[in-house]
Amino acid sequence: MIKKAYQLISALVHILTVSLLLSILMFTLVQVLLRYVFSTSIVWIEELTPFLHIWLVLLIAVKTPQLKITFLLDKMPGTLKKWVVIFHLLIKAGILLIFVYGAWGMMQLTANDRFISMPLSIKFLYLAPLVTSLVTLVLLGLYVYHHKDKTKWVS
Repeated sequence: MIKKAYQLISALVHILTVSLLLSILMFTLVQVLLRYVFSTSIVWIEELTPFLHIWLVLLIAVKTPQLKITFLLDKMPGTLKKWVVIFHLLIKAGILLIFVYGAWGMMQLTANDRFISMPLSIKFLYLAPLVTSLVTLVLLGLYVYHHKDKTKWVS
């Protein structure tokens, strides 16, 4: 069941990522055509495209494996290796919780601010790090739960 939950979340992140990439491509193409062929533009696309880029980058970061240099970890005995990996996972979770806390604070701070050409609050910009950090925490928890009995953990 844990593996299916992990796969479901991964599939949803993948679908959202592809959808965002296609949306950015479409909006940019429309903006370029309007600007250079018809000498006009749609103002809200100028604000929407960077907004979508932020969501895209953070969603990609959810599923992209982090760079690992494990030559020291590979030389450690089993028990020490397990404790180092647990410490690593705790640091990762702590950093994600800091992102959640910071994003929540920025959402509160910018709740009444609006984009110039879109009828959206700027707090939705800070929803991206909040949501992606929470999703990453859930995936991290599922990973730890799934591998809790295995001796070789390297996340």
